[in-house]
Amino acid sequence: MGLTGYEFTGHEVVDSHLTLEQALAPIPGHPEVPPEILAEQRLLDVKSWGRLDHLEHRGQIVVNDQITDTVAGFFVEAYNRYFPMGPVVPAANTTFVGIDPEGRPFTGLLGNDTNMMHNNVTSGFNHRPIDGTDRLSTHGYGLAMDVNPGLNAYKRFDAAGNLISSQPANCLEDPNLPGTFSAWHPLVHYMLKRNIIWGGLWHGKVKDNHHFGYDEH
Repeated sequence: MGLTGYEFTGHEVVDSHLTLEQALAPIPGHPEVPPEILAEQRLLDVKSWGRLDHLEHRGQIVVNDQITDTVAGFFVEAYNRYFPMGPVVPAANTTFVGIDPEGRPFTGLLGNDTNMMHNNVTSGFNHRPIDGTDRLSTHGYGLAMDVNPGLNAYKRFDAAGNLISSQPANCLEDPNLPGTFSAWHPLVHYMLKRNIIWGGLWHGKVKDNHHFGYDEH
């Protein structure tokens, strides 16, 4: 889907320029995607403001057709509010160059959630199970997206409410930094009105502060 709803300055950094076929290419080590799920995916071209360089960036995200309009609207809203983001790149990308948590360079995201979080990559469809389970993640249907994981951590707590773990390890976690979500953030409210739930509002032992998922309660 092409870009609509943005003001163009004529200057932009291109973070992703894939075809739909490339964005849905099989990922080694991931479950095979059923054809009925593949048929529901759409590739969106989006614009954002770069968190580090403050320039306009052109990126892409794959999401389910059910939430295409909402996600497209989210990015327009974020752009108009000058909400900064890391690169917006499909999980199947094979050319993205980054640094893994051990400090080693890598090429290609290839659905590696750890590397995507560590490099603050915003993404949607990723056909993988929920961490530590054999149940398919909402990302596996294209019904979720992760936004700015380098600023909004995934956290686990024990029964007493004590923090057990927080990912990524390099998350800045400063609520005053632009690009950080909170329960009162206008982009969180934008999504909630459209039945897209922010993971920071989950009940229980997990808070996924960079996650937005369709009809998750």
